[in-house]
Amino acid sequence: MDNHLPLTKLEIDHDAIFGIIKNMITPGFLGTVWHNDEQYHELRLNDWLDIECINAVVKQLPKDLNISNSRIVAEMLERNFTLPAHKDGTRKASVYIPLTCLDCPLELYNSDKQKVLEYYHDNATLINAQSYHGTTTKQKEKIGLQFSLYEEYSVLEERLKHLS
Repeated sequence: MDNHLPLTKLEIDHDAIFGIIKNMITPGFLGTVWHNDEQYHELRLNDWLDIECINAVVKQLPKDLNISNSRIVAEMLERNFTLPAHKDGTRKASVYIPLTCLDCPLELYNSDKQKVLEYYHDNATLINAQSYHGTTTKQKEKIGLQFSLYEEYSVLEERLKHLS
């Protein structure tokens, strides 16, 4: 089952990216720029590509992935939260960069929603968003940066394998 590809050769300044996002998590800020859906939060900015540490990651990806500000989002799952097995809507895949809670794996499932792998990672990973996946947090919120992609996973896997 092809559902993830570690992108270990992608150079990322995790601390700088986390610093940018952490500055957005201040009292009263959550709920203004952050979009809330129960315990799941998304941060959408109009200028992601103007932030050097994020643009440095995008520059390492093939240009025809068409990464734009609207395709980048920071995600935060609150502590003690389960994101159940699901497939994404129109998104076919994503490049996900975990920033906190590296002890909370990406949970990968088969077509019957039976867990087949708990994938622990501290590097960027291409994830097949059309296969079942989820995660469970523990005592801390989980924060990551995600680039949404809309081409078939198998095509993206081939185009990004040089970064694995």
